[in-house]
Amino acid sequence: ATRDPLAIPAEVKASIRIAIIDDERTLRESCATVLQADGYNVTTIGRGEEALETMRRRKFDVVLVDLYMSNVSGLDILKSTLEAHKDTIVVVMTGNPSVTSSIEALRMGAWDYLPKPFSATHLHVLIGRASHAVMVSRETRELRAQLQQQAGATVEKSALIGISPAFRKAVELARKVAPTDASVLISGESGTGKEVIAQLIHHSSRRAARALVPLNCAALPEQLLESEMFGHRKGSFTGADRDKPGLLETAN
Repeated sequence: ATRDPLAIPAEVKASIRIAIIDDERTLRESCATVLQADGYNVTTIGRGEEALETMRRRKFDVVLVDLYMSNVSGLDILKSTLEAHKDTIVVVMTGNPSVTSSIEALRMGAWDYLPKPFSATHLHVLIGRASHAVMVSRETRELRAQLQQQAGATVEKSALIGISPAFRKAVELARKVAPTDASVLISGESGTGKEVIAQLIHHSSRRAARALVPLNCAALPEQLLESEMFGHRKGSFTGADRDKPGLLETAN
């Protein structure tokens, strides 16, 4: 059987704090029941004012918030949450999805956008992805703390030297996109530091504790493409004397 790379251990689920903020009681309680049955630590909040106060006082790993709350906007709760705890994963829910509202929520730092109605399966998948991100982020912080302790000083993630406005803008954009799950295309002439920027993005991301796998496509012979990308089993062809994981598996 193949191991699910996004499988979350039960003890990790129990440690993940999830807040569900929605003034619609049925949906709020239904989501809580589903997630609690799966082993998560869930708090429900039905009023916007209470949500604002709770988000300032308590740190949650994942927050699901309705976009159109009465009295207090979901965007206000999103903003308040991230101002207090920038690492919190916030998912915006709404029964009136639109391109404008989704872009605005994502621009303000929402991790994802969940249109209503949604199924229990959809909720499971979304929270599973979010929990995996939380787990990797925790591992990254622990690894960095260990490295700093071993070195006796703060370890600079990536040394980038440059003073031109264009360079500083590129670095600022790289740091801004790093905490997200967005795909990034870095373009530029040979020798301009594209891989250095890629390393900066990786080391500033939630996946910094995992492997970064560079691949020079131009240097990859066509006849080795399948084996390099997907790996092979021992004995699957002449010369395959051991199991070899593919680059996609290595990069998870």
